[in-house]
Amino acid sequence: MPHGFAPNLVIAGQDECPQSMTMEEYKELAALPLGYHLQWSNILLQLAMPEVDFKKPETWLVILQCLYQAGPRGETHVRQAHLDCKDEHFARRVIAKLYESLGRALGLHVNIATRVLTLKQAIRDSCMAFLVLAREVAMDWLRTLRGRADTVRDASERANFIAKKTAIALVCGCTFDVDEAKLRVILECSTAASTLVLCSLAEQQGWSEQMSDDILLKLLRLRFNRVLHRARRFLPRNQAGLNAALHRIWSGYLPGTEGWRMTP
Repeated sequence: MPHGFAPNLVIAGQDECPQSMTMEEYKELAALPLGYHLQWSNILLQLAMPEVDFKKPETWLVILQCLYQAGPRGETHVRQAHLDCKDEHFARRVIAKLYESLGRALGLHVNIATRVLTLKQAIRDSCMAFLVLAREVAMDWLRTLRGRADTVRDASERANFIAKKTAIALVCGCTFDVDEAKLRVILECSTAASTLVLCSLAEQQGWSEQMSDDILLKLLRLRFNRVLHRARRFLPRNQAGLNAALHRIWSGYLPGTEGWRMTP
């Protein structure tokens, strides 16, 4: 079913609208995947004039389905469902709208940007610049949440801040989800290398079994683990970035004389 469900099924199934969204939002969300040639145009429309809530998990899952569903084969290596992004003008419009609505749903916007980067290399610089900005925004949020978690006394409130901090760390880590050649270049920057290590530390310290029940967090964690797997060969080359990350969380840290190296 490359075109998704027929529009009349959406209308007939209005009784399945979740309590958490309006009927109009439900119909707009259900219409996103209708017609594989229109999916990217529908996403661009929602970025420009949103009728759906980008922070809701239902929205995440539907848009992720549109972004990564292969669809029918085309005349080139790009599948027909993603031909819109082969148009440089269209791809630039998507990235421009991501800039305009960055604070609305950072995690989903990062997914869209990395997907556009995969599909249209000609706008590599615009995509990479957006990912750098998203990384900086996420790190600002991470610092704020870390400070709040360290100061609150109520255990449940502190756990809530830690959970949010972990989620933001995963989102920030996914800004590195590019191919190995680009990742190697990114991690030559000490600030970027330090950021990736800090995200990994925050995820390791904050992840709990309760978070495993959240499908979006599980997806982000799997994606971030894939990033770390690709990055492991490049990180030891940036000694300054590794040391800077540890200095951020441990003021008394002193680098060893032999530097960092990979274990077998």
